[in-house]
Amino acid sequence: MTQPGTTRDFTLQLTLRTSADQLFDALTTQAGCARWWTTFCEGDSQVGSISSYHFPAAGFHAVMRTIELARPNTLVWECIESSHGPSLPYEDLHDWIGTIIRFEIVPHSDEQCIFNFTHERLAQLECYESCKSGWQFFLGDSLRSYVEQGQGKPWTQG
Repeated sequence: MTQPGTTRDFTLQLTLRTSADQLFDALTTQAGCARWWTTFCEGDSQVGSISSYHFPAAGFHAVMRTIELARPNTLVWECIESSHGPSLPYEDLHDWIGTIIRFEIVPHSDEQCIFNFTHERLAQLECYESCKSGWQFFLGDSLRSYVEQGQGKPWTQG
């Protein structure tokens, strides 16, 4: 496994006006993920648990196994199944499988935290540009809106 933060990884750091506990819940619960990522999700994060995230109109889905969890600071997923839509021009439609996704929260104050996101090995995948744009939107816009203003912009297209 590579060290997080290498050039093979996609990383994003955000300063969010929210508590570490509120951000942790947004990342680790089905109700939370449905408010900022996709309404087509199942499962909550507990070590060893499986959760799935679907984007039906785009033809994408990912299934994650929680491999590390430490409230309110850390959530780490391993992607165990994924598929891009067959209409996409990617040679490997299952390229997320085996990648690691890290969510790290550093409390800065009671109502502010630093959020560090890493999707290990994403930068070397064919889907990098579209996935990078997706993460930037869903984390930098939708998650931010959800935890700071109570209303995210999750995927809702069936």
